[in-house]
Amino acid sequence: MSKVAMLIENAYQEAEALVPYYRLQEAGYEVDVIGPESGVVYRSKQGYPLKSDLSADEARAENYIGLVIPGGGAPDIMRTKPGMVRLTRDMSDQGKVVAAICHGPQVLIEADVPESGVFDAVEF
Repeated sequence: MSKVAMLIENAYQEAEALVPYYRLQEAGYEVDVIGPESGVVYRSKQGYPLKSDLSADEARAENYIGLVIPGGGAPDIMRTKPGMVRLTRDMSDQGKVVAAICHGPQVLIEADVPESGVFDAVEF
């Protein structure tokens, strides 16, 4: 089974995390939720919980075919976390799909993802 990583941090926008999370699972992908810490429950802007499977320091780009970065207030925090920035940069450097929603591109900017690697829409 192919695996997709999804970054998570407090203040994420519900639909921008939960819809891709469940839709990818419905499509047959395994989704690892990657937070600053492993096993922590992160809360959305409205208080919805999502527990991290791994910390960003534990996650390795070579284990995934793609990365989802949801928006909301979370990317403003994510971009200050070296492990999250490293994972994003590594995914881009390896030519993996990186989906940044709404405010998610803040993490792309911090990771120095080249503009040539940014697409408007992709299908897994």
